[in-house]
Amino acid sequence: VTSCLCSCSGDSARGVFLSTAQQEAPRPGESYLLWVWTNRLYVYSAAALVFGTWFLLKVTQQEKHTDSAGPSCTSNRDPEVHVSGVKVFFGSQTGTAKVHE
Repeated sequence: VTSCLCSCSGDSARGVFLSTAQQEAPRPGESYLLWVWTNRLYVYSAAALVFGTWFLLKVTQQEKHTDSAGPSCTSNRDPEVHVSGVKVFFGSQTGTAKVHE
């Protein structure tokens, strides 16, 4: 995109064509932000890779910590739960519900 800058002196007019990049020099932070924005896919991918690696290391360290605790830890089995009765509610889309035991 070009623009015409005309400086008039007397009867003669002179047109100078400058591109917008030559008109304004980008501020130092703008060029960095522009680079980040244009390469945002790579930035997001790198962030996901770093986060995934960090998460994997945390999980493996936790597993090593629980494995090294030995037999003093509680067992991996869940305690038994006894249920005396279950009520089942079912209904239709109209909002009516019935109870069956």
